[in-house]
Amino acid sequence: MPISSRAAIASTSALILAAGLAACGTADDAVANDMGAEVQAAAQQGGTSSTSASSSASSNSDGTSMSTATQSGSGNSSSSSSSTSTSNGAMSTSEETNDYEFSYQWPAAVGRDPALAKIMQGRVEAARSEVKSQSAETRAESAENDFPFRKHSLDINWQVAADTPAFLSLSGNVASYSGGAHGNLFYDGLVWDKKNSQVFAATDFFTSPAALEKAVQPRLCPMLNKERAERRGSPIEQGSTDLFDVCPEIKRINVLLGSSNGKTFDRIGLRFAPYVAGPYAEGTYEMTLPVDAAALKAVDPTYRSAFSLGK
Repeated sequence: MPISSRAAIASTSALILAAGLAACGTADDAVANDMGAEVQAAAQQGGTSSTSASSSASSNSDGTSMSTATQSGSGNSSSSSSSTSTSNGAMSTSEETNDYEFSYQWPAAVGRDPALAKIMQGRVEAARSEVKSQSAETRAESAENDFPFRKHSLDINWQVAADTPAFLSLSGNVASYSGGAHGNLFYDGLVWDKKNSQVFAATDFFTSPAALEKAVQPRLCPMLNKERAERRGSPIEQGSTDLFDVCPEIKRINVLLGSSNGKTFDRIGLRFAPYVAGPYAEGTYEMTLPVDAAALKAVDPTYRSAFSLGK
């Protein structure tokens, strides 16, 4: 499954939810990421012939845009290519070898905060290391056990869910493939405390995950079952204990904080990856709930001023 196809699915999914979470003008629409660090492509040496190429685009006079690209190869044994582009804080980096494809993007709002950009760059390298080591392990196993090796891939795309004076809420889509029948899509999210330079999960803003679950389930579960019924062509059986019929626990749901006013969090996004609310064939489910009195009551008093009732 080409990484471009998975990335398109992930990006479309995130954009649909972002429309419900963020007000016009509050979300960065940049699809590239930050940090003007050069990307180095490592190529194995050992063939009798090798080729390499590199190119770079210098920054604008104000230093807001930069791109680099490298390619290398060694006979027929190995090859790799990589590129990184940055613009106004937005960053996009990618790498392809014989074993894996890797790409990572973050929006301009990330790069404009050096402390956050440093943390995210650490995540880039950790993710790259993960797909590199896993693909190498699978290739070794395929050679040892005589089964075909399929190139791995990992695409991580961050977008702005809300940008308020105090916090930056980000949604992340993770599309991966590790040689199986199909790829997988996972969700991630974080909230950046601008003043204290700290990363939080959305659920950290509530007195407890259980309190948040209790506050949203009366609205969430009927909405989810309505969507399930539309996709399946029949209503959900009342009292069913089937994994794909019950209302998932909050710990299995990706929770995002959104804003329609650009000042406070007044929306809660809930994203269900494949297999959480239904079988893989049903895809993902996404719901956006305005913050109501019950949700507001579940907010930790420390962060009460960061929230308001939604409409």
